Amino acid sequence: MKRLGRMVLAAICLTQGASAGNVIELWGPGADPNNPNHYVLGTNYWIDQIQRIVEIWHGSNPDIPWYFQAYDSETGDPGTLDSISIAPTGPVGVIHLSVIGDPNHPQGGAAFLKKLDLVTGADADTYVDEVSITTDFGEVGPLKATHAGTLTIGNDVLNNIEITQDMGQVTIGGALLADITTASLGDLSAGGADDPNHAPTITIADPAGATRYDGTLHICGFYTYVKQIVIGGGEFGGSVSSSADLNVEGALDELRVWFDENYASLSGVVTIGRSLGTAWLGNGVGAGGLLKVYGDTTSVLVAGDIAGKVEVDGKLEDVAALGIVGGGSVVVGSDLTGQGLIVTCIEREATFDIGGDLSGQLLISTESAGCEDEQDPNRYYAVDGQVTVRRDLSGYLGMGAALGGRVDVLGEVSGSGLVEIAGGDLAGSLHVGQSLVGSVYVGHLSGTVAIDGDLSGGIFIPDGNLSGAVQIGGNMSGYVGVGYDPNNLTARDLSGTLTVGGDLNGNGIGVWGHLGDPNDPNMPGQIIVNGAFGNVQGDTRVTIHEEMVGSRSFVCFDYDGYDPNHPDRWGQYGLVSIDGTSYTENTPAAMIFECTPCRGDCDNSGFLDFDDIDPFVLALSDPNGYAEAFPGLAGSIAFHADMNCDGLVNLDDINPFIARLSCDPNEACSPYCEPCSGGDLMAAPQLAAGMRAHVPAERLPALRAFAAQVIAHHHNRNQPQQRAYWQQVLAGLQ
Repeated sequence: MKRLGRMVLAAICLTQGASAGNVIELWGPGADPNNPNHYVLGTNYWIDQIQRIVEIWHGSNPDIPWYFQAYDSETGDPGTLDSISIAPTGPVGVIHLSVIGDPNHPQGGAAFLKKLDLVTGADADTYVDEVSITTDFGEVGPLKATHAGTLTIGNDVLNNIEITQDMGQVTIGGALLADITTASLGDLSAGGADDPNHAPTITIADPAGATRYDGTLHICGFYTYVKQIVIGGGEFGGSVSSSADLNVEGALDELRVWFDENYASLSGVVTIGRSLGTAWLGNGVGAGGLLKVYGDTTSVLVAGDIAGKVEVDGKLEDVAALGIVGGGSVVVGSDLTGQGLIVTCIEREATFDIGGDLSGQLLISTESAGCEDEQDPNRYYAVDGQVTVRRDLSGYLGMGAALGGRVDVLGEVSGSGLVEIAGGDLAGSLHVGQSLVGSVYVGHLSGTVAIDGDLSGGIFIPDGNLSGAVQIGGNMSGYVGVGYDPNNLTARDLSGTLTVGGDLNGNGIGVWGHLGDPNDPNMPGQIIVNGAFGNVQGDTRVTIHEEMVGSRSFVCFDYDGYDPNHPDRWGQYGLVSIDGTSYTENTPAAMIFECTPCRGDCDNSGFLDFDDIDPFVLALSDPNGYAEAFPGLAGSIAFHADMNCDGLVNLDDINPFIARLSCDPNEACSPYCEPCSGGDLMAAPQLAAGMRAHVPAERLPALRAFAAQVIAHHHNRNQPQQRAYWQQVLAGLQ
């Protein structure tokens, strides 16, 4: 410990609890230890019994710590001491001050100290190393000083602690019932208030603007309410670097690491044990920074980058991040209920995770300085991170630029919910785990929108093309529109895939351009409905305003194959319009299909005849080739070509196919595998002649190779009769 010089104890005022005849007993350096009532006036200290003032202006041996004890010698109770002022004229070492009741007096009681002034000189060498204040039953405060080293207070602090310059380690055994203000602070350990309406404020701020706080703040104990914690002090400006650890076990109204011009950064760990009103994080959260709130939070406002982590277990009303969300994350354990704004670039490693409902607003806009594409300054980076809403979205989730990452809404997008990626391309993915009742607006869709449940709302791509995929797992009674803008009917194309896993009844699909890309044959447009179409009263339309282009573009209903137990049919209320021409039924020539109920009908003509031989052979020998040649029927290949109903498409289906082909045409069309009456194999020469007549000449070599494969198949299975039959067929194809 540094050896310090003399001091003056300026004033001790006893205002109640003792009569005028009572005597204040004070002992310390300079007192007569043999006679505590003996005071040498003008030498060490002076007592005014009427004013209850004691002045000590002369120090003693600097090696001896200063001990002061004040109490009422008659009642043992000093009552309330309004003020104690210590004004040393030189450096001071350790001060121990005890304001107590006389424990040996029968009437000894509580002692209260309302105010303690510790005033040192302006000289930087003039400071107090350590102050230890103990009151058996009372409160201490306020404390004012220019410098303080270690400050230990036994019980509650009633009023303010104000250290205008340096403040070292502070330990408060009881509750902090008022404010702490200091320019710099070491470690602080204290309790908060027991009443949130009277919670204190802790301010660490240097008017010179050079604050750096690297200590540990620990607000703990039974009383844990703190109103405000300010690191840096926004009223001063300048700069601050905070790597502090802050632990508040109770509630906190406000945490502020903020400057008006030069923002401060949080690189330490801040833990709030209950709720947090507002967190102002000036220059963001550094890579090692963590803001963790175990309760609800009104708002988190981040003026800089988020490279660390912001985590709120409860609800979060508002969030604003105005920098780059890099490798960091924002995690909300419950609901986001207010308004959120992120004007930033969200990089691929970053995540935004909402554990509850998003009933408020979350807007992500990358159109800000620092987010420009290096190769194209007029283009902003995409949102490449991940945004997750783990329950329902009934509010607004918007992105002002492209989405290259992933957005997951694991619950429902309700009727009031809106997801808008209007500022750019959705090249990543948007996933809704349940139904979409609300709306999705996308500038251009080259990625994936996947709805696991039903679509009764709308997916709108008013200004761009759909070159990616829309996947609806359930039924669709809503609307998907590509290119429709009431103010601008610019043709936009569907050159991707739109899939409905259930029925399409209700509004329908509108494309104000082509089905397929007219400039790229490798970009077909495909509309796939696995269920029924237009079988519920009310118009259901699929409208393509321009042409269907390319050999692989199609519209198909009951795409996954006919199910006799659950027929998914094209109903009387469904209409397909292509370039002004209307279709109300299966029309393979126009690449508009409804899967027919005829097993073996591999060209989907509605009949089983010799024209099905070549596509059937292709389905058995080259399934990928079949899907390429008949893209609208690729999903029903297992129904049409699985003739023995074993779930496989292979050479075991060839004889049942020929047997069905041998039936009366009126009986050949059936969804079942049981053979019809008279369904024996036709004569081999008749089959060979039918093949030659109905299979294109350029396909005959492939057909002969297939016949040879069937012969080998029966040979390997030791089926001489079937092998002999196909040898005759092969001979007829030569």
